[in-house]
Amino acid sequence: MATPSNAATPGCYFYVNYGRPAGSTSDPNHNGWTASCVMNRNVANTGGGVLAFQRSYNDCYSWRGSNAFYPLLAEDGSFGTLTERAVMRVQTYEGLVSDGSYGPLTSQRFMVSNGSGSCSSIA
Repeated sequence: MATPSNAATPGCYFYVNYGRPAGSTSDPNHNGWTASCVMNRNVANTGGGVLAFQRSYNDCYSWRGSNAFYPLLAEDGSFGTLTERAVMRVQTYEGLVSDGSYGPLTSQRFMVSNGSGSCSSIA
């Protein structure tokens, strides 16, 4: 049986603010300095990393495209069906394979909110 390519990639259990104002959103992170991590319905499916994704998705992606990426996600830190679908929408929008798993490739393209109304990629 083949091992998934992200099997050794740590889970995104935390988030990092990179000097942004308190209360602003940030990017999912593994340990405070590396964003090379994975989240899906089986790995790192609750916590700060998921919450950071949900907040940045709502701020940076919910309005993009000819039809808004709706519904807005509940910012509850739980990686459920709606969050998985949101990851897939982001992956499609960013030109990636849409597999519903937030991993290193998605992290490189994912735009995060800076807390003041603008978004940018951290890569």
